[in-house]
Amino acid sequence: MNQAALPVTEQRLAGWLAALPDLPQTITPRILDLGCGVASSAVVMKHRWPAAHLIGIDLDADTLRSTPHLITVLQADGQALPFRRAAFDLILMRHPDVFRLPPSWAVIIAAADQWLTPGGYLLLTCYSLPEAQRIRAWLPSGDPCRDQPIDLQSGATAIVDAAGHDRYVFARQSPNSTDKA
Repeated sequence: MNQAALPVTEQRLAGWLAALPDLPQTITPRILDLGCGVASSAVVMKHRWPAAHLIGIDLDADTLRSTPHLITVLQADGQALPFRRAAFDLILMRHPDVFRLPPSWAVIIAAADQWLTPGGYLLLTCYSLPEAQRIRAWLPSGDPCRDQPIDLQSGATAIVDAAGHDRYVFARQSPNSTDKA
């Protein structure tokens, strides 16, 4: 299908789902959007999974006031999330502000797997190669996204065309996944 012919929401969704080829299409996921901003990603996720339970976290209370009602939002620091371990099927971090708040994002990115269910998925996106390099360095040792070179044509890091927004993506299933076969 021609990506340019799809509405912007469909383009973003197609790009994200292509980055996560093993993500079940029929699940009703629990999704955590860290650094959700105005929750534009939630609109895309709700489009794909109408029954999904979405929680958005952001530090900026003013921004959170502008989020659509289809997502539960919390003003919180991602370093101290009020959730139990293994609470989410998908964690989305779109464009973390890795240069303005590096200590916070370093902790959040390194600890993301603790909030994923066994077999859950992590999706991180960013705009630039310097951001991608910084994110890669913060991923835990042994993480498949960290251990692979940033290769813009294949592998765990690739270009994603999402209406001119996402340029690099780190996508993978949690290392604590269980064999479902």
